[in-house]
Amino acid sequence: MGFVIVQSAVTAELARTGAIHWIRRVLLGRNPGTVRVALASGLLSTVLTNDAALIAVGSVVAHAARRPHRVLLPSLITANSIGAVTPLGNPQNAIVYSHYHLNVWDFLRAQAPITAALAIPGLAYALLKGERLPSTTGPPPSPRELAAISISAACLIAHVPLYLWFPPLMLGYAALRPLSIREVDWVVVALLTAAVLLPNGIRWLGWHVQVSDPYLSALLLSQAISNVPATVILLPGTGDWVSLLHGVTVGGFGTPVASIANLIALRMAGGGIRPYALTQASCLVLGTVAHYVAT
Repeated sequence: MGFVIVQSAVTAELARTGAIHWIRRVLLGRNPGTVRVALASGLLSTVLTNDAALIAVGSVVAHAARRPHRVLLPSLITANSIGAVTPLGNPQNAIVYSHYHLNVWDFLRAQAPITAALAIPGLAYALLKGERLPSTTGPPPSPRELAAISISAACLIAHVPLYLWFPPLMLGYAALRPLSIREVDWVVVALLTAAVLLPNGIRWLGWHVQVSDPYLSALLLSQAISNVPATVILLPGTGDWVSLLHGVTVGGFGTPVASIANLIALRMAGGGIRPYALTQASCLVLGTVAHYVAT
């Protein structure tokens, strides 16, 4: 959460100064199309998790797109699908991978057909409805912004305790950039915090649910409480890790609450409910077909 707060504050400052356009051009090139943005989001999510990748890519492109939902909705799908192929792609993957002590190749083999099927609607939408971002540029980012985001990322990767780096960093940055602190998306921060705390609460309650069909149970439960808590609830009740993993992966598509990434994308896009519903429903259908074919 500390990293998300720093990233949000820095992004607000980069947008205010126009440096966000310089960063977009460096990362994505001149006039990047929606397909390139979506693929960048998907590939980044394989190592950063879907939520972090979507925030990073969305922050860079949302300010430039004329119709942000046409860029962000395909990026959401690729972040949730391509990222899910690795244990690092999202929190529920890491939970399943760790709980069952899986081999990385078995994990990749199980997820590959599902993630390939799930990516299709996003890439198809990007090809048919996507737009090309303008090649406008701006000044390079200030050393202060680069230092703030670099220090927070390094502390996150090195597992430095939050209380050692976050308070001094944010106090210093707030003193230098007070306007950017007001622009932090505290709603997203609250949603991500709830997503972290809810599984811990479920684990503390010690709920154990026996399930006869892990895939359908995970798919349906994810639509109501999101796929991370659904994983925690269903994990002790089944030894069929493939069906459970497929269920929470496909279950991240559908309702806005099925995955925190869905809520993040919809907030950034500021609309696009109809194409969201259409692409997400397509993912549910293709993912389910891929699961039953693969198993």
